[in-house]
Amino acid sequence: MVRPEDPKRTADTPRYPLGPGDHLPLAARPHAHSGGGRQEVPQTQLYAYTALDVFTKEPSIFIGTDLEMETGVQAFARHHQYYGPAGLHQSDNGSEFRTDFVAAVESTGATHRYSRPYKKNEQAHIENFNKALRSECLGDAYYSTSELAEVQQKVDEFAGHYIHQRWHMGLPDMMTPAQFQDWHNRDPKRAKVALEKVYG
Repeated sequence: MVRPEDPKRTADTPRYPLGPGDHLPLAARPHAHSGGGRQEVPQTQLYAYTALDVFTKEPSIFIGTDLEMETGVQAFARHHQYYGPAGLHQSDNGSEFRTDFVAAVESTGATHRYSRPYKKNEQAHIENFNKALRSECLGDAYYSTSELAEVQQKVDEFAGHYIHQRWHMGLPDMMTPAQFQDWHNRDPKRAKVALEKVYG
């Protein structure tokens, strides 16, 4: 998916996803105190590897212990298990999304793309979700590796709430992601047209 302001965009290139799995932005973020001056990051910190289907707004969350490529590959395996086949996976160029991660993505038949530096809109969907994850679930506290299982369960419960109960302004009639996915399964043409209207 190419943003409208991209000069490479052609007239027949849509500025919205065409279907489930068409565009999956990814990110990995630590969870640290955000206020009160500079904070020292613990060495046993946990990281949330997040993905979002831009079409259905369904998130997937994997809790890891570092920002290594191996952990990025593990996170991708979880995301792929949830979403199934996808068209495009997009990430920033962090160390966790380098060679081995790209190879894992491409081995599933999908394409990987790095977001362009200083183009915040390219990762806007996943960053908005990450803000919700922090403000509504994880808060501003640090989490240590000893809490990994507990935190994974916590974010899984949040993802379930986000998918099945949380209304979304980016979907037609402020549906939940689950409602929109169900509608698309039953009537993909009408659901797609309605989503295009949301994108304007």
